[in-house]
Amino acid sequence: MRTFLCSLLVVLFAAPAPAREWHARQGGFSVKAELVDLRDGSVFLKRDDNGQEVVVPLDKLSLEDVRFVHAELARLTNAIKGSSPVEMNRTEAATRSPFKPPRTPTKSAPPSSASSVVAAPEKDLDNYPSMPASGAKAPPLPVAGQLNWQAAPDPSPYDYRLVESVQVNAAAPNESYSLHPKFAEHPSHFVFFEESSKNFSAFHLPTQRLVGELKFDEYGLRNVEYSPDGRYLAVSARNKDTHQMEVQVWSFVTGKLVHSFAPDGTTRLITAVRFAGSDRIVIACSGDRLISCFDIATGRKISEASLPLFTNDESLAISPGGSYAAIFSSLDKNARLIDLRNGVEAGVVGGKSELPASSSLKQISFSPDGEELLVYSTAGGGRHLATWDMSSGKRLLDLNFQEDPSKSLSQSSSYRDRPLEWRHDRSGWLITGGALVERGSADIVWIDRSQGGPGFSHESRRFVDNDRLLVFSNANDRRMRMSLLTISAEDIAANRALLAKGATAADHGLPPLTPIADAEVEEIETSIQWNYQPDVAPQVAAKSMTSKLRISAPLLQLGHVYQCRSSNRVLIGLREPEESRRLHGLSTIEEQYFDLMDLATGKPMQRTSIPFPTLLKAVAPTGDWAAFVTKESKDRVDLFDLTTGKPAVAFRPFASGGDKIGALAFGSDRTMLWVLSEAGELTQWKLPECRALARRNYGRSTRLQSSPSGSTLCVIAPSQTELLDADSGKMLGTLASPTDEQVSGYGHVAFSDDGRQLASCRFSTSGPQHVVLWNLTDNRVEKTFEIPFKPSFVAWGSADVLLIRVMHDGKSKVVIADHLAAVHLPSERVVWNYLMPHGAFGSLGSDGRQWYAASALTRADSTLVAAEMPSQAEQESFRDLRPVAPLLTRGDAIAIKVDAEVPSLDLQRKDLSKDLQEGYVAKALLSGYQPDPDAEYVLSVEVSEKLTPDTLRLRVLGQLYIESVQVTEVTGRLRLADRNGNVVWLEEIREKTNANSARRGLPRGMKAADFLRLQQWHSVVEWLFKTPIPATFFEPSSADAAGISVLTPEGIDVRKPMTKSNDKPADQAI
Repeated sequence: MRTFLCSLLVVLFAAPAPAREWHARQGGFSVKAELVDLRDGSVFLKRDDNGQEVVVPLDKLSLEDVRFVHAELARLTNAIKGSSPVEMNRTEAATRSPFKPPRTPTKSAPPSSASSVVAAPEKDLDNYPSMPASGAKAPPLPVAGQLNWQAAPDPSPYDYRLVESVQVNAAAPNESYSLHPKFAEHPSHFVFFEESSKNFSAFHLPTQRLVGELKFDEYGLRNVEYSPDGRYLAVSARNKDTHQMEVQVWSFVTGKLVHSFAPDGTTRLITAVRFAGSDRIVIACSGDRLISCFDIATGRKISEASLPLFTNDESLAISPGGSYAAIFSSLDKNARLIDLRNGVEAGVVGGKSELPASSSLKQISFSPDGEELLVYSTAGGGRHLATWDMSSGKRLLDLNFQEDPSKSLSQSSSYRDRPLEWRHDRSGWLITGGALVERGSADIVWIDRSQGGPGFSHESRRFVDNDRLLVFSNANDRRMRMSLLTISAEDIAANRALLAKGATAADHGLPPLTPIADAEVEEIETSIQWNYQPDVAPQVAAKSMTSKLRISAPLLQLGHVYQCRSSNRVLIGLREPEESRRLHGLSTIEEQYFDLMDLATGKPMQRTSIPFPTLLKAVAPTGDWAAFVTKESKDRVDLFDLTTGKPAVAFRPFASGGDKIGALAFGSDRTMLWVLSEAGELTQWKLPECRALARRNYGRSTRLQSSPSGSTLCVIAPSQTELLDADSGKMLGTLASPTDEQVSGYGHVAFSDDGRQLASCRFSTSGPQHVVLWNLTDNRVEKTFEIPFKPSFVAWGSADVLLIRVMHDGKSKVVIADHLAAVHLPSERVVWNYLMPHGAFGSLGSDGRQWYAASALTRADSTLVAAEMPSQAEQESFRDLRPVAPLLTRGDAIAIKVDAEVPSLDLQRKDLSKDLQEGYVAKALLSGYQPDPDAEYVLSVEVSEKLTPDTLRLRVLGQLYIESVQVTEVTGRLRLADRNGNVVWLEEIREKTNANSARRGLPRGMKAADFLRLQQWHSVVEWLFKTPIPATFFEPSSADAAGISVLTPEGIDVRKPMTKSNDKPADQAI
């Protein structure tokens, strides 16, 4: 059969192609001739001037001539099979003008019943599917020494668009969580799969079948690249004989090594590898500043050129036709074009005059047709995009994004590919696989709303034609699936209409926006006068309220409980654990449904189901409206009517864009809404007209807390805490500051029901935790005291008891579940613990009882329960308690003892034990203690290291062997005990050997085991030097005396009553 086929080819070559110019690969020779025959790796040419035949080996011909020969072979092969011949010599346009993109994409035809029938693909003689040729011609060679622009468009030699009738629906080659799809640099009919960096496969999209596989014995192959025709894989690896790094090109067709290429230069560190077309390989070495181009078939070096300073793989791009390499230098912001056929510089674009001076490169790439070069970079907090015409070197586009456009996507941070993909017609770009930006505008005109949904994959995406994307999804059988996603022209048109109205593509399908009015906004004036009047919380008699309400949701759905004091209503947030019913973009712990309940009648009123991913931030005290913020963008407020379950108002509070919403708070009813930006700007809005009334900037890290009635707003800023009238916007005064210098930043606050006191819990990651209590009638600090746990929420339980939610640290003897600690203000002691095994805490209702939601694992519903916390009996048990005298406080003596195992590592400290001793003496003095080696209480600073039975096996990139590292554990411990060994206080840190510490690489000359061990010690030593000494220590038994109750669906179950401790009261301490 092969003999017959060759005979037919000879017969067909007897009718030769028209005469054309043939060039030698090295230059210096050309001839006009007809192609007569192809035999034994040589072409037979008939000269046009004298009719003589000449024989030229293929590897002596220019790359353009070799492409022509292959194209002729494909045409003749099709002719043998009876298919229509391929036109090989398409006429190139005489002139090239700057691109004018169409404003609407070409609409893809819907799938037909015949879409599954795919025409047989073109194949080479080795039966491997081939890409159809485009007939594109290579640009002319540049001349060395010329400073003018010599580059030209370099289109792909292939027709890469997928036939419109092809509908991809296929599975990945095998089942594996470590399988990832990969692509060639330029559009192709092939997708490749990489598994564990050692197994590679080629998949042909038109036929939807696996066509080639390569498997390696070793892991960690670097610089993995694929040829656009699907035939080759390139990797960099260490040569087993020379131990030098080299680039290996392997064939998917034969499964064998084609050729190895060793880079020149002294460092031989390979920074980047690329294919130039399908027959050449490019190797860039930043250390030697060299870029070399090789012929894959023969291994011969075609060209070599010096590089500008560049540092990473992302700084290099190859043109679609393989003629040019574009190298970006971060130093001068220039992109230089090197012709890979002769190593001559063909042009330079960019520079500090055309790119932001502070920019950092994100991507450099050519358009699929080779007409433009793109540079995408950071620009402050935003992004900058520029393109240049390859015909002239002139800049065509200069586009600035105020912020990273990928932030509009829920999954952009996890996307596993380059940030931009060219649309085939150059009318726009795909941003991190999920959003489309059109040419000439920074506005997003399309967003993929399937992101984050069931089966969503973070893998690469590519255009297969102008309107369709190849996307991947995760199936339940661990086998990844491929399909096509169409970018709808109708969606783009609808989004353009939204943009014209001031909305964005993210608003497509959402409730309509109300235009904001913020031209006349008053600045909130600072007032030094204290104008606050007690803001009494709404009150009703407990007997007029129910005690239990049924919630139609199981434990897994229970979210938060929101009290609406003015209306005697409660809002229950419910999650959606079932992935198939959960909104795309919401997690299992975020609320999707909200049940409004009437506490007077005990009946449910309305369930509101949010139709898009948005998070509840505030509920009106009247219980009729709730305010939400879009989850990802955080720049849109949506208000829902809780009585109807329908949208009420929506607006974007930041007209200029760029800022994000940090917090929301209503006034006394739904007509006033306060919006706090993450930057700290607080604005009062009148609803429903969305008119801005008042504004003040408090700075970042500001928090908001409303009074129970909603009439007073507490603004907790980093430098001060202020009270505002939530309805008028007037300042009521600035809270007095505690005299204790260690108390700053008040964190969580709560108003008492009589409006005369304000309580605050200060959370500190390392220092002492404080409670601060203000008397609001005359603006003074009543008391400040420490608590022995980290708070995450505070509420009032009664007139002299605070309920503080405890942030569990795993060290408490009492805590076995999420719980509230009841702190008795007169005695400054924890008197009771309320454990919540299964449910959600609420807050104080208008009947003076605490409301919480509870369930059990076996129940199909839940219960909303009202209870006194603490009960009258519990309050009687601690009514006469007085503050406990501390064991140690300021002015007391304390001994410092250091016991440190000093490792044989360079910790950049000459004497670790001495440094720790001096450091903790200084800390003791700072906390007010008197260091004394003979003191009754000893603070021990201990550092130790021990071996574990575990071992890590690490492969260091560039090494041939796997390094085994014995896992060790380094422990830092702070312990305060008396001379009898009774421990009063204990804090510690444990650091085990962690391979993640070496992900950024190892210092030159250091072993992995030494480096990982050094990181452990650095972490522990840093913790020891940063952890402060508490200013006060109490007897541990004072906390053990507290009572314990469990919150159940049936009510409060007392498990342990409060016991009297032997602690001496404060007035007997001396």
